[in-house]
Amino acid sequence: MEIHYLQNLLNSPIKGDSIIPNDRGVSEEKILALEQNIDVTLPQAFKEFLFLSGEYCLSIEANALNQGLEEYVFRHEQFKENLGKIKLSITRPYYVLIELNQHQFDFIYLDEGDNPPVNNIVIWGDDDFDLEVSANSFSDWIDKEIEIRLNNS
Repeated sequence: MEIHYLQNLLNSPIKGDSIIPNDRGVSEEKILALEQNIDVTLPQAFKEFLFLSGEYCLSIEANALNQGLEEYVFRHEQFKENLGKIKLSITRPYYVLIELNQHQFDFIYLDEGDNPPVNNIVIWGDDDFDLEVSANSFSDWIDKEIEIRLNNS
């Protein structure tokens, strides 16, 4: 896969250990299978992420993305459950990137182009939440997460 948006991730200097020495991606076949399973074409920048680091990503601070594609259904259901608590329904296709303490989520809408903005929602309680754009693009979000990881290493 040619990398257009995530050059910083491709060239990340962060390395692991003897067990997991580098980021691990998933095959293009698995990415295609996911698209078919959820019946949505994924944004190009997100496909690049999955290809480079979708199985395990040492390069970014957002550890929830280290759970791989197998956790997609769990994160999606957990997100829907939390949205139900605040009586918020999202009918557009989305992908949950990370969750923190079961009440804060970063996610992308899958219908906002090849490099979509990243949204953040914090659920404080019944009918009480904050929803905002946390990065203007998925690649900006990844770059920020790489910088945080580098500063914390």
